[in-house]
Amino acid sequence: MKRAIKYLAFLLAAFFPWAHASQAPAVQADAPPPQGDCRQMSDNRVVNASTSLRVTVFSCSSGMRMVIDRKVGNVSAETASKIFNMPNTSVNAVVAVSEDAFDINFLESSSYTHPSVLIYSFHFQDNQWLLREMSFQATQSCNGEAGVEANYYDVDYLAGTVEAKMYDGCDHYRKKEAAMKPAFILLENFDPSDERLSPFHYE
Repeated sequence: MKRAIKYLAFLLAAFFPWAHASQAPAVQADAPPPQGDCRQMSDNRVVNASTSLRVTVFSCSSGMRMVIDRKVGNVSAETASKIFNMPNTSVNAVVAVSEDAFDINFLESSSYTHPSVLIYSFHFQDNQWLLREMSFQATQSCNGEAGVEANYYDVDYLAGTVEAKMYDGCDHYRKKEAAMKPAFILLENFDPSDERLSPFHYE
């Protein structure tokens, strides 16, 4: 799978964060809260000669919110998602991949022994932030060993492709590749309760 190594890195970061702290250095100065009772949870940024990108996730009383600040020269443009809810889920990593792309990595912890990782990847295109990809990796216990790979889904919304690897027990699985109608989901409309954003919609 094209993102398997990335998933392993995120899972290791979730349980052994000291080993991966250098991969996503935190920005020390707090970003201004988007509204009311929100507090900063995590952020990351990337800077080059002319463009910078800062991605901040806030925790609010009614959910979470992302605020993206992209600066080109002296012109800064801020884009914010609406407040969204993800029960039993925490932000595991915020990664500014480039000035035009970032990942938000969530750790689903409804089961401590069988955590799952959910990554939403956004891309800046035509002066707007679009959801490019959703990737999901579940884990299971096999032969007394926890954290073994389980169901995997990767959806590219802009290309209109779906890849899946679905397990039946520890040793048997089936792979699935399918095409779908491309979806153009703006950051401002990001809502995990949208069934298109759930990996299980593609089983």
